[in-house]
Amino acid sequence: MLTHIHIAPTHGAAVHALDTVEAVAGSGLRGDRNFGRERQVTMVCRGELDLAASALGLAGIAPGSTRRNLTVDLPTLPRTPGTRLTIGEVVLEVRRDCAPCETMERSVAAGARLALVDRAGISARVISSGTLTVGDQVSVSG
Repeated sequence: MLTHIHIAPTHGAAVHALDTVEAVAGSGLRGDRNFGRERQVTMVCRGELDLAASALGLAGIAPGSTRRNLTVDLPTLPRTPGTRLTIGEVVLEVRRDCAPCETMERSVAAGARLALVDRAGISARVISSGTLTVGDQVSVSG
């Protein structure tokens, strides 16, 4: 299930939580800093965030603190390029793994960059347009 949506209007700006967002094929999430760029959508999953939180000795990692656009309730995310995820009516295609960045040391916690290696999410491109809504179901296909 899609549990959180976050966008930031410009690089470095604060992320804002939304209940819905328009996903545009070939462009990304309308209103987000990455709209029209190669890195159209970023995503993390609850299972991997929980593992990182445990490694950090935290009760949890707040949605949006990683600055990824979408948070989904899955144990792990697919990282093989070309794998497709359907969220509600929107189809996304995995591009690559997202490495944790130095910003996460401030936005999550000290040590987050190391704890989030292989857990900091993925980037994807939008294959089919539609509206993403918190609560949408998520499915993965090869």
